[in-house]
Amino acid sequence: MAKKEWFTNAHVVLCNYPPPCLRLVPVFAQQTKNVLIDAAFESNLRTLSAFVVHPWGWPTAKYGFIKRERKRESEQGESMLKKRLRNEAAALDYVSKHTTIAVPRLLSYGTDEEGQAYIETELLGGALCSEVIYQCWMPEGRKHNTTTGGECSTCQAIATANADRYVKEVVLPQLEGLTSRTTGLNGVVIPPPWVLEYDKRPQWVSKESADEDYVFCHGDLVNHNILMHPQTLEVVAVIDWEHAGFFPREFQQWCCSRSEYDALFTDKDRLRRCIASIEA
Repeated sequence: MAKKEWFTNAHVVLCNYPPPCLRLVPVFAQQTKNVLIDAAFESNLRTLSAFVVHPWGWPTAKYGFIKRERKRESEQGESMLKKRLRNEAAALDYVSKHTTIAVPRLLSYGTDEEGQAYIETELLGGALCSEVIYQCWMPEGRKHNTTTGGECSTCQAIATANADRYVKEVVLPQLEGLTSRTTGLNGVVIPPPWVLEYDKRPQWVSKESADEDYVFCHGDLVNHNILMHPQTLEVVAVIDWEHAGFFPREFQQWCCSRSEYDALFTDKDRLRRCIASIEA
């Protein structure tokens, strides 16, 4: 891994690999010209660049969080990423109107002058639930460990418990109440990553049911898609709704840990059963 260089309390961070727990926006971002992909900060960010880091607080009007299709993908026509970005925009709009689930506010969605798809949401400060362990988030005098920058399993346990409670008490009950006779969302079907990894067909067709058998699913509801408040370690927002849509109830999977998430990719019986249930 590349050497990391940054100042955790600064608004401007110079680094050649994005540090954990930070939501980053390029300094050179202008309207839809941002170059930011939310898939583990891919190759176009693995360079020495300056980033504006939103402080551990709340959104500003100046900066949004933008995910944007890469140029080589836009040149190939209707790419999977373009479909996912369009689907996430529709999902954020739908969830914000029909539930009280905390999600990033959708600011804009579309294609730029070069035909590359993008989605812009408000920029939220916080730490991904899966990344809380990398430091103690308590203020001085109340820290769980005395090691500067050391891992903190206590903070991770608190964040995990808070995320688990929020998902089970708020997210899942409300999503279960949203039903449809048709799979996908607005004619677009983007199954969960664990399905797409197993079945790589380029396009999925909506399936109709006589009754409203399908419930609204996040599609990738795992701890690395839960943003936590850095002081309270409570849920700030559920993010990354690219795989959301209406699916059979078995698709509604919540994973508190990486091991639970990985198991979804290896359970062949479940995968075959889920795929059969959405084949038109």
